[in-house]
Amino acid sequence: MENCQPTIEKKSLDSTFGSIEISNSNPLLVLYNNRRVSPLLNEKIVFIGQLDSYEKGSEIASHLLNLKISDSKIYRLTDEIGSEVANWLEEEDFRTELPKEGVIYGQMDGSMILTRESGWKETKLGRIFSSQDIYKETNNRN
Repeated sequence: MENCQPTIEKKSLDSTFGSIEISNSNPLLVLYNNRRVSPLLNEKIVFIGQLDSYEKGSEIASHLLNLKISDSKIYRLTDEIGSEVANWLEEEDFRTELPKEGVIYGQMDGSMILTRESGWKETKLGRIFSSQDIYKETNNRN
């Protein structure tokens, strides 16, 4: 007698427990945006990816998670999430109306960052806020 069950196409899903086989029709793949990495492992990989070089991140993941994750996979996931965050930040409008009266503060700073492509690059940051935005821990301070 032949086996009449249809064959189910499967994919592997990386998780903090290791590789898990799931069917192509499993809703988890849609939930995970076809990344084939669980959200918890994805969060851990992206966190590791921003700590140091991707090669060092692969060593860290192997040591702490007991999982072999290539430096290129760490790069891809970190870059993908970074792009999503950049798009979200561009869509958001963080500006607020400043009061016409009161004290307005402006702070600026700059730093040099070593990039892979262009060597050292200067970055600048500015912030403007009113005296009403300052959180007072106590009224007894100067």
